[in-house]
Amino acid sequence: MTQKLFYIAHMRLPTERAHGFQIMRMCAAFAHHGFDVTLFVPSRKTAHTEDPFLFYKLQKTFAIERVFSFDLFPVKWLSRAFCFWIDAISFSFSLFTKISELRKSVVFSRDPVSSFILVWCVPNLCYEVHDTPQPTFLNRILFRRLKNIVVTNAIKKQQLIDQLGVPEERMCVAHHGVDYKEFATEYSKSEA
Repeated sequence: MTQKLFYIAHMRLPTERAHGFQIMRMCAAFAHHGFDVTLFVPSRKTAHTEDPFLFYKLQKTFAIERVFSFDLFPVKWLSRAFCFWIDAISFSFSLFTKISELRKSVVFSRDPVSSFILVWCVPNLCYEVHDTPQPTFLNRILFRRLKNIVVTNAIKKQQLIDQLGVPEERMCVAHHGVDYKEFATEYSKSEA
């Protein structure tokens, strides 16, 4: 039986930003290695309406499921920070409609809000750190409970050890990668 993996990303999809490309590639890589992958993203509107697989030029090797969130970003008079937090919290709590599946699966997240909420009830949660968390009270709680942490470089790993007391054996360094096939075509300087 194929192992189920849920990837949680609090983001617009598709997005022109690099993290969207990285998340889609990670899901494709997990699927390539035999996982049955579902990417959970908020139900937020995005300026790009095309299919994410076409947008990122990927084959459909995994599922994408949009999870309810309160998308207040179109309300221009509200602060963006307020809209972000309402969206993040509502998305995180909406994931509880999937909790029975999440509990018996591998869950990979790069979202600190969802991770903080899910770490209490999902035993196989892996959190991927992209920005070094500040040594706040909530981060201390989150990183004390996390058993599986992926960091993108050794500097972040050392910062987590020094600033938050994260045991080294709970962390794995997985550097950012590149798909060299994307650069197989030769471009002139102006085309590039």
